[in-house]
Amino acid sequence: MDLANLIVPSVISIVGFIVTIIVMVAQFKNTKKQKITEGQRKLYLDTYVDVEKIVAQNELIFEPSYFDSIFSHKGEIKLAASNSVIHEYEAILSYVHSIAWPAWKWISENHPNGDDSNYEVRFDEFSGEEIEICHISEDMLEQFKVEYDKYKQQHIPSSEEIKNHVEALLNKMRKDLGNDEYTF
Repeated sequence: MDLANLIVPSVISIVGFIVTIIVMVAQFKNTKKQKITEGQRKLYLDTYVDVEKIVAQNELIFEPSYFDSIFSHKGEIKLAASNSVIHEYEAILSYVHSIAWPAWKWISENHPNGDDSNYEVRFDEFSGEEIEICHISEDMLEQFKVEYDKYKQQHIPSSEEIKNHVEALLNKMRKDLGNDEYTF
């Protein structure tokens, strides 16, 4: 009997200890997963806020600063996002770049600053240094602006096309976070 009085409490203590360890490990995993999810939620929110700007302002797609803002999330997306979000994020980067890059090239080929004939090099008689004189007028800049506005109107994607790309990314992010799909 004395042995039974010792064994029963010992077994109860060991079982209690094992249950405590199992519960602590589960809580640790849950806390770790919750922290990852919160970090991911913030990353997705920051990224989506930047990406979504072209839904309201289609012409932003031509701005280098817009591309830079969405590209700035690439490292974090590759590190913390699911493969499906990474795929959609890279698809939207590629889409924006495919529209913006020809516009940037058009600017570099057509802006008066890029035309060497608009500059003259002279030598300063006193110092002997070269001086570059710019012959770009306000009219030339205004004409460039008019031509660039025409270019943008001819090449701007439709609102529906932009929404489709943005919505695809949004829905992948929402799925990762455990939310339903969203449609505009």
